[in-house]
Amino acid sequence: AAAALSDVVVACLGEDPHTEKPGDLDDLSLDAGQLDLVRVLASAGTPIALVLVTGRPRLLHGVEALPQVNAVLQSFLPGPHGGAALADALVGTFEPSGRLPISWPTAASSLLYPHWHAVTQQCDGSRTCGVAWPFGHGLSYSRLQYGPLLLSSGALPRTGAVNASVAVSNPSSLALNHTVLLFAAADFRRVIPEAQQLKAFRRVLLPAGSSVEVSFTLRADDFRYWGLEERWVVESGDVSLWCDPLLRPKGPLAALGAVTRRRASEGGGMAAARAR
Repeated sequence: AAAALSDVVVACLGEDPHTEKPGDLDDLSLDAGQLDLVRVLASAGTPIALVLVTGRPRLLHGVEALPQVNAVLQSFLPGPHGGAALADALVGTFEPSGRLPISWPTAASSLLYPHWHAVTQQCDGSRTCGVAWPFGHGLSYSRLQYGPLLLSSGALPRTGAVNASVAVSNPSSLALNHTVLLFAAADFRRVIPEAQQLKAFRRVLLPAGSSVEVSFTLRADDFRYWGLEERWVVESGDVSLWCDPLLRPKGPLAALGAVTRRRASEGGGMAAARAR
C-alpha cells in the first residue's frame, strides 16, 4: 500500500560484506525473498530505483528488466560511509560515473563468457550468452552525445601511429565525470580473434553544456597477439573501432564489431575501419 502511494520506491538489495567472491557460495542467485519483494513492489506500478550492494554480480532473474525498474545503482561494497554516498547519488547531489568492470550475467553459465571471448564462443546453443549489462556499461543523469570516431589515417603502418578522436558533448545542466572507452575487434585473424578488446580509455570532466575532444594514439603493437609460433604477431587485416558498449555496431557484421570494412594496405600494414 505504501508503494502505491509513493512517487518513487528505492529498493535496496544485497548480501553480507563477507561474501565477496563466487567461492563464498554455491549459487549466484540473489535471495529469493529479496527478488520477490521487488516483484511485489512492482505490482503497485510505482517507479523503482534498484540499489544493489554486492561484492560481485548476483543473478537477478529478470527483476532488473521489470518495466517499473527505471534505474539500477550498483555500489559493490561501498564501505562504512557508503550509505551517505548512495544517498547523494540517488538525490542527484553528484552524478554516478562508474563503468562496469565485468559483464553482468543473467545466468550462471554467462560467467564463462567475458567481453573478450572468442567470436566463435557460444552458450547453450545460442549465438551469445545472457548479459544484463555489458562490460563498460554505465549511465548517469546526463545524456551524453558522441560524435563520429575519426581517424588520422585509414591504415596503420608497422612503425608509426594512428590518432583516433571523438567529440563528447554534455548538453545537460549538470557537470559530469565521464570515462570514454575505445574498443577494437579484428575482422579476421589466423588465430580466432576476440569479439572485442578494450584498447584505451580516458576520463574527462564535462562541465554543463560543454564539449571535449578525446584522442587516443594507436600503434601496431596495440593489436599484437600470441601466435601459433609462440611469439607475438602483428597481422595485416581490417580492424573495427568504436567507443562505448552502447555504440557497438549493429547489423550482419555485429558479431565482429565491423562498421566499415577497408582493405589492408600493402607492406604489412593494418587497415582501421571507421566506427561510430
